[in-house]
Amino acid sequence: VREADIRHEIETYNEILGGAGELGVTLLIEIDDREARAVKLREWWTLPEHLYLQLEDGTKVHARFDPRQRGEGRVSSVQYLRFDVGGRVPVAAGVDLPGMECVVRLTDEQRRALGEDLAGVESPQVSVA
Repeated sequence: VREADIRHEIETYNEILGGAGELGVTLLIEIDDREARAVKLREWWTLPEHLYLQLEDGTKVHARFDPRQRGEGRVSSVQYLRFDVGGRVPVAAGVDLPGMECVVRLTDEQRRALGEDLAGVESPQVSVA
């Protein structure tokens, strides 16, 4: 209810939205077992550097992330990522972390939605009136 707190929240979320030509992504690592999750979050310390979107020409655009999303020897289970795709619509999403390599092609429907997002969002910033 305090304006300063509201402004802080808006500024925080505006950081993760990305700018024109970028896609902002939230990644949730969900592992129900608390002990297993703690182990994986330590092992996956470099995961954010290994996430990418692949463009039609094969270019891999790796994620940019906030290093504050790491701490105490582990990566956070929630990652806010930005991909500077230059306004181009990706065809796949992938990870190239050794032992976890995977590429998933995006559906036509997903690509259409991303294309609409990229075309229709000049400045996704939110403000307080």
